[in-house]
Amino acid sequence: MANPQPPYIYATQAEAEAASNALYLAQNPAGTTELLYGWVINAAGQYQLAVPDSNVVATPAAPVTAPTVSDYTIAVQALLDSKASERNYDGILSACTYATSANAKFAAEGQACIVWRDACWSYCYQALADVQAGKRAAPTIPDLLAELPALVWPD
Repeated sequence: MANPQPPYIYATQAEAEAASNALYLAQNPAGTTELLYGWVINAAGQYQLAVPDSNVVATPAAPVTAPTVSDYTIAVQALLDSKASERNYDGILSACTYATSANAKFAAEGQACIVWRDACWSYCYQALADVQAGKRAAPTIPDLLAELPALVWPD
């Protein structure tokens, strides 16, 4: 890539990273290729290098919107399935079906998953209702997942 010139705006992340590398190598010919300059996505959705010695002022990104109910439910479901897979179940649904198993270990694990699943969904929907009622700010998905009760596997 030729030596990039201001305003350092690119259509793709790959182009922005290549420009960052080219700028670094132009300033440090013996250096290794690494990202010296970060980039931001400007209001037009373009990748803009954050070059400190340029007259480029990064345009603030569009405001971040809160996750949707669908975003939250997909994330909670993925967490439930992931935790159930720790004990080799296909997912939470599969684990819960073992609550009536004749095998005592499987039955205990299935029951624990039912209790945990119900507690997680109850918490999730109450948190979302609190957001809608203005009782709390909309949590990020990682924050909501961290607030959920922990699964306690039986011994």
